[in-house]
Amino acid sequence: MTDGRSRRPLRAVHAVVLAAGIAATLLVVSVPGAADGRFDPELRLVVEVSGLFLALLAALVLALTERDDLGPARDAFIAALLVLAVTNVTFSTLPALFDVRPEVDQGLAFYPWAASRFVAGGLMVAAGFQRPRGGLVRTLVGAFVVLSIVELLILAGGDRLPVPVALVGQGADSRTVVEDPALLATLLLVPAIMFGIGGWLAARLHRRSGIPLYAWLSVAMAVQVFAQIHGLLAPAFLGPRVTTMDLFRSSAWLLLAGGAVAQLRHLYLARSRTAQQQAEDLQLQSALLSRQQRLTEREEDFRAVVSHEMATPVASLRAFTHVLGSPGASQDQRDLALDGLRSESQRLAELIERVEELRDIDGAGPICRLRAVAVRPLLQEVQVFADGLPGRSPVDLDAEDDRIMADPVRLGQLLRNLIGNAVRYSPPGTPVRVVGRHAGDRYKVTVVDQGPGIAPDDRDRVLRRYARGSDVTDEPGTGLGLYLAARIAEAHDGDLQLLPGPEGRGTAVVVTLRRAT
Repeated sequence: MTDGRSRRPLRAVHAVVLAAGIAATLLVVSVPGAADGRFDPELRLVVEVSGLFLALLAALVLALTERDDLGPARDAFIAALLVLAVTNVTFSTLPALFDVRPEVDQGLAFYPWAASRFVAGGLMVAAGFQRPRGGLVRTLVGAFVVLSIVELLILAGGDRLPVPVALVGQGADSRTVVEDPALLATLLLVPAIMFGIGGWLAARLHRRSGIPLYAWLSVAMAVQVFAQIHGLLAPAFLGPRVTTMDLFRSSAWLLLAGGAVAQLRHLYLARSRTAQQQAEDLQLQSALLSRQQRLTEREEDFRAVVSHEMATPVASLRAFTHVLGSPGASQDQRDLALDGLRSESQRLAELIERVEELRDIDGAGPICRLRAVAVRPLLQEVQVFADGLPGRSPVDLDAEDDRIMADPVRLGQLLRNLIGNAVRYSPPGTPVRVVGRHAGDRYKVTVVDQGPGIAPDDRDRVLRRYARGSDVTDEPGTGLGLYLAARIAEAHDGDLQLLPGPEGRGTAVVVTLRRAT
């Protein structure tokens, strides 16, 4: 639906056409000899051939317009243009090409020419009312059936039909004589009224659909109205003289050509916008799919991290429970198991409470609420935790007491991951050493095991998510322990390094933390 701004230029063009048509009509009426026309068979041929091709071009371009709701109007306008083009070929172009005068009187040849205007005008009026709805082929067949019936009636009527005009003389001396002015006026002005109504309806369709060709078609039909009027003032039908009627007809065809160009540009821009919109839609879909994939991966990572972090304290709880249920356990072992159960239960509750903070572990990293805490109690808790791990590797703790800036829950995760890895890869019964030392404004915690160690080429790689050492493929694991420990160390404004153990045996994991001031 177009707005009022798009209506004003079309109204202005109609006003200009109306003014020019009236001025030309007054000139022909008032100036003697202005309506005589020019004898030029070649120019007549140019006029008719140009009109043929321009009408076919407009019909073809209009057929490219895809508007389901305006389909009947489009089909009717195309049929009207094709009727005009075909009748011009039959009654003007071909006789001019082969220099053949109709065998019957010129007046009888005028009837089918005029009938084509009636049919074309009727189709244009029907188009404005979205009729007929049978499709382009049926509309065309119906139009040419009507024209064929008119031709048969003319042939059957013969001399009984009145003659509206007659062609007298040959060559440059030929002239058209009006035999029946009232009949001629009827045959010309009724189609003119139809063209006017069709043009008005085409303008209304333009305002409704925004299709440029309808606007140009409405202007062309307005010009065609004056062509019919000038056919009455300066009749020269189907003869070699070129009159003002032919000039108006040529102007109408040129306007249709302009409309065809405007419509092609409109179609090109519409297709370009559609292609651009499709590209933007594809880009949006790709972005949405990528986002969905990232969210899916993030959820999978979250589940893996949670499973990994929960598995360690759960295993420790099971081990302490096993000690409590063992008939041969001493009282000291039972007391130690009870302390471990309390400690690990509290730790597990804190992890569950803050589990959502691990969701963006690969993005912003774990959330750490740093505060000044004593480091030795944390290391002692980890020592108790190690007693509940499978393998029963003792932990030798040698740590200087100090206060560091840490999140006790997250730092506990880090240390438990390191101790868990050290116990898992150490030979059963071999000790794991945990050393804590001052280092200027930093505090270093070193966890040393006596396992197979990590190959130099793997030390950077195993700190990445899901990466494991090349020589531990037979050991169960997810490849998340060291990765999570490194991310937690970074969140503490520290770092984590992997070094070879003493004498090149085992692995030394060094965590550097910031001391409290």
